[in-house]
Amino acid sequence: MMTLKKIQLNGSNTNDAIVPFETQYLVRVCGRWRAGTFDRQWYGLNFTAYGSEGIELEAIDEVYEITEDVLDTSLTLPALFLENA
Repeated sequence: MMTLKKIQLNGSNTNDAIVPFETQYLVRVCGRWRAGTFDRQWYGLNFTAYGSEGIELEAIDEVYEITEDVLDTSLTLPALFLENA
C-alpha cells in the first residue's frame, strides 16, 4: 500500500529531507497536484514534473513523499483462508 509522508517546507533542513532522483513525491503548486521527482541544481532542488524547466522548491505549496508500506497486511492471506484451502 502506498502512503504519503508530509515534508515540512518551512524548516532549514528541507533540502536534506528530499532525496533527489530516487524517490517519488506528490506536490501541490497553485492548487494543482503533480507526482514526480526532484533533481539538484546549482540553485537548489528542482521538481522536474512541472513544465519544461521544472519548478524550484521555494515555489511549491506542499510536498509529500510517496512511500510504500512494506508491512502492509492487506497483501497477507488470512490464516483461516489457508486452513480451508
